[in-house]
Amino acid sequence: MNLAIDIGNTLIKVGLFQQDEIAEVIRFDNEAQLLQLIKEKKPSNIIISTVRNNSEQILPHIPAETNAILLSNKTPLPVSNGYNTPETLGTDRISSIVGAFSLFPNTNCLVIDIGTCIKCDIIDLNNTYLGGSISPGIKMRFQSLSHYTSKLPLVEFEKTDFLNGKSTKESILSGVINGAVFEIEGFIGAYSKIFSQLNVIITGGDSYCFESRIKPHIFVVPDLVLLGLHKILLHNLSITSA
Repeated sequence: MNLAIDIGNTLIKVGLFQQDEIAEVIRFDNEAQLLQLIKEKKPSNIIISTVRNNSEQILPHIPAETNAILLSNKTPLPVSNGYNTPETLGTDRISSIVGAFSLFPNTNCLVIDIGTCIKCDIIDLNNTYLGGSISPGIKMRFQSLSHYTSKLPLVEFEKTDFLNGKSTKESILSGVINGAVFEIEGFIGAYSKIFSQLNVIITGGDSYCFESRIKPHIFVVPDLVLLGLHKILLHNLSITSA
């Protein structure tokens, strides 16, 4: 058994892989729960992507018999990385791109990750990652409206399909949700003019809220980062065994 571990800003997601297939996905709130799972499952191989500065809380506690990879800009990848500053590239972003590559190799793919931030990333048909964009996520947009104004309330996310808000709450909901939809559709439209036969893949914790709102044809893959992490793990295992 292999484990692919995605430590995000909010949650820890773990994919349990048997052979090349993802058998189960488990979510945790903290590192202690993760380490308990590793102790119970005794995986042969682990790969970790983290956006937190917490590797020292995890790596020393992984059993010595388990092969563990902490994903970084030094880790060999099955795709080419055309990012100008790879040392600043989030490992979640490159993992999602490799996930797209694993599903649609040798094609143009746009990955849109809707989570703490909204991230767009592009990989071309030569399997080269070309970069993308980062903007505030849905929760961050609600919080900033309340934080940086004196009278606007903090509004919680609600699914909505109206355009014209008839109260302050509805106006904020319309602005945040529709604004995100228009932004995402705008990126899809712009990239589609540059890259022919573009596959668009939506992922991330808030992706389920938008899959029915985004008009262009899309693929929704909630566990794209985990799929990418496992692909990177297998790639590195193949190098060491060669």
